[in-house]
Amino acid sequence: MNPQVKDMLQRQRWAVLGASANPDKFGYRIFKVLKRYGYEVYPVNSRESMIDGEPCFPSIAALPVVPNVVDFVVPPAVALEGLAECASLGIANVWLQPGVNKPEVVAKAKDLGLNVIYQYCAMVESSKIAMLKEKNWAVLGESARSSEDSMLFDRLRNRGYNVASLSVISVSGETRVDAPLFADLPQKPAVALIAGPASITEQALRECKAAGIEYVWLQPGAETEELITLGLSLNLIIVHHASVLEELE
Repeated sequence: MNPQVKDMLQRQRWAVLGASANPDKFGYRIFKVLKRYGYEVYPVNSRESMIDGEPCFPSIAALPVVPNVVDFVVPPAVALEGLAECASLGIANVWLQPGVNKPEVVAKAKDLGLNVIYQYCAMVESSKIAMLKEKNWAVLGESARSSEDSMLFDRLRNRGYNVASLSVISVSGETRVDAPLFADLPQKPAVALIAGPASITEQALRECKAAGIEYVWLQPGAETEELITLGLSLNLIIVHHASVLEELE
């Protein structure tokens, strides 16, 4: 994990600028995920009064405390104003979510002397930490494929993880998941690692939902933007665009 990202995720008091009461919005998902992981999180949005029973604040200045980090989930024009507000309040750490991290916004943060993260998603990076704390994993991949699947198993097992191996099957030349995918495992895994191919990811995601497995890690090659969106729509917590092999180096 990037050292700057790791350092910022160790700070416990966050504000989410652009938090939303709409469960389909990233402002809602990020707010809820950070709270799930034990952070002290304050939603900020002048258009919302309450989010899941918690008061939402109209501005960063209106917060009852000074946050350690402000996560930005707003249009770039709004972000520029928010950065100036952070600087005036002495808030040094800001996180620009994908879509907010336009060049002019990043440049403004740097000009203000803020410690800015802009190449990563706070939801994904915090979920990496949460998933890697869980010790029971299931890995779905093509056993005939590559040494990469073997490397995944070996790396996880060598780090003390309990790993169940699940393979895709081929029927009439079509690769698919043998449902119900997790029925024969001695215990339900906390994390499902989908190592590919992408053609079986949709079915695997639906199997995770059916089995009550919320944590899903999509290895590179098992993901597309459409599949990530599907996973989120199923209320799964998704790590994507990241390799377990790299995280466990």
